Amino acid sequence: MRKPSLLHVVLDSNQFRKDITFSKTELVYIKKLGSENLVQLHIPWMIYKESTSNSIKLLNDDIKIIVEKLKGFKRKGMHELNSKEFVNIADQINEKLPDVTPSVERLWSEYIKESKAILYENNPKYFKPVFDNYFTGGKPFQTLKNRADIPDAFIYQNIMEISAKNVVYFISEDIKFTKQFSDLSNVVVFKEISGLFESECFKGVKAFYEKQVELEVQKLALLERKEEINILVLNHIDEADIFDIDDDDSAETTIYSLDEIHIEIIESEINIIGELFYVPIKVSGIADIGFLISKSEVISMQDSAPFSVEEWNDNLFLASQENVRVSFNYDLTIPVSDITEEYLDIEFGSPENLTFDDSSN
Repeated sequence: MRKPSLLHVVLDSNQFRKDITFSKTELVYIKKLGSENLVQLHIPWMIYKESTSNSIKLLNDDIKIIVEKLKGFKRKGMHELNSKEFVNIADQINEKLPDVTPSVERLWSEYIKESKAILYENNPKYFKPVFDNYFTGGKPFQTLKNRADIPDAFIYQNIMEISAKNVVYFISEDIKFTKQFSDLSNVVVFKEISGLFESECFKGVKAFYEKQVELEVQKLALLERKEEINILVLNHIDEADIFDIDDDDSAETTIYSLDEIHIEIIESEINIIGELFYVPIKVSGIADIGFLISKSEVISMQDSAPFSVEEWNDNLFLASQENVRVSFNYDLTIPVSDITEEYLDIEFGSPENLTFDDSSN
């Protein structure tokens, strides 16, 4: 399935206020889609400040209420000796007030990082158009010199800039504000995040993401049989005994034997095409090898060659070397249906990408 185009999304602060902990389904889903590069979340500076300042105020207000209640126990009939203990606790809590702002910012920073969102700075170039419109009643000001619309005016400029290059899906419950975008073809407005998720434009993203989730589930099921795959690869190498592989210089090398074998499944590159798993693996071990080398090259080495040679023809020697550490790649194909079967039916591609880890070769 072809990956859909990136959806560019802006959430107004009224959306973030519904989930200030980023723990509910919709913002968690946005985060997952962002991490998979299916949605690009844009966060204008003003939306960030409106949202974080709201959380900071809620926390500070709650802490002040708690402190006041703890310090008021004496007035409610508690003995002074005991009430002093609660006053001390209140003082300790009060000392934590400076931690509130960085804590809220850290929560936002983690969400931004995990969702791969873009957090915008308050760009000075927005000031002129914002205040030009403030004095003339231009968009998005509802009336002339309406100070209440200044935050929205900065958000408006930010969205206008993003929409100059991409279609922007703006989610906001502020109907008066969203009306200001009605004549812009590159800004699509939804009242709720769920509206975006249910829209036609989201279908491709949803289908692709669900396919990726299904793939991950199937990959996990396959990797539960990793031991079995390793045994089948070892048996295949044993049966092959001798095989030829091109090295990094496209020269053919013959592997006569391979010991101390280590097999690594490259999990990040497992893919499903049609009804088949494509499973890349890396095999490494100690091998005896043979390869053709020009006589002139051997002569230039004098006595430093790490291998023995014998005549092959007028121009080439057949070189042999023992106990060389090598690695190479295999591509395996496995029917997807086999993950529920008793036995795996593995098809082996040709070994390739031979490298020598032994510096003497």
